[in-house]
Amino acid sequence: MAQQNLLKKKPTTKKKSIPKRPKTGLKAIPLDRNFRYCRAFFQEEVDQKDIIKLCKDYVRKAFSKSEAQAILANPEYHFSMYSGRAASIFWENHGLTFEEPFQEYPE
Repeated sequence: MAQQNLLKKKPTTKKKSIPKRPKTGLKAIPLDRNFRYCRAFFQEEVDQKDIIKLCKDYVRKAFSKSEAQAILANPEYHFSMYSGRAASIFWENHGLTFEEPFQEYPE
């Protein structure tokens, strides 16, 4: 009888999967830090294609149709050249405030 107990399999339980925080891209930017960290994160971690998409979406929303067409006629590298602009667009889209040295960005 003791051998029968050893041969029985224990019921397996499924592991609960914990949602993981993304480590790259726009979703990985921590919003609890300051804008300086966000700007540095854009320079280091965010892909250029994400920066381009963010800037183009902002241009479509913020400008009139004729102005947006003229701006979007520029080559793609013009949108990814300055990652600080994309960081400020991201920061402003989330409704966060800019600290003292960066007060000029929203204008």
